[in-house]
Amino acid sequence: MTERQQPPTRPMGMRAPFLVLITALLGLALVPYPGSPAAASCAGPTLAIEGHDDGRRIPLVPGEEVTVTGRGFSTGCDDTGSQSVTPSCSGDDVGEEGKSEPMSDIELVVLQGKQTPEQISLAVADAGSAEDNELGQVTWTFVVPSTLSPGPAVLETVESEPLRVRIVRPSPVE
Repeated sequence: MTERQQPPTRPMGMRAPFLVLITALLGLALVPYPGSPAAASCAGPTLAIEGHDDGRRIPLVPGEEVTVTGRGFSTGCDDTGSQSVTPSCSGDDVGEEGKSEPMSDIELVVLQGKQTPEQISLAVADAGSAEDNELGQVTWTFVVPSTLSPGPAVLETVESEPLRVRIVRPSPVE
């Protein structure tokens, strides 16, 4: 009599990696792919102090003169050079002929305090125009108020993202 031979069995160790691979491929197939990037970002206005772009709070000393620059202070959403309004932007604030217009009377303020922040006006300026090749660009120069306490504060306008600063005591003069 001949003995019946069992078919060779697969080692159990091979099954687990195979299942992981199949699960990963299935997961990738079911995840939606991101759409194409939008033609216009319509990003809000930004503030900066030259030489300070490392993400840390910018030190400001009471009594010192500071210049803050702003970009994106224009109406509409003409950030691609086209004269159309994108779906993510409102067409209500676009100037004549669909062109972006510079904003005016932009007030820069400092906010300090946790519960109810104190707001102090620092300066008011108008944004540059397309004619002078500075559409939406603003520059404010002011003296840091001596009434501010040492510690964190924020510079902002009604339209901009806040710029994080730190009020520091002046260095003693030797």
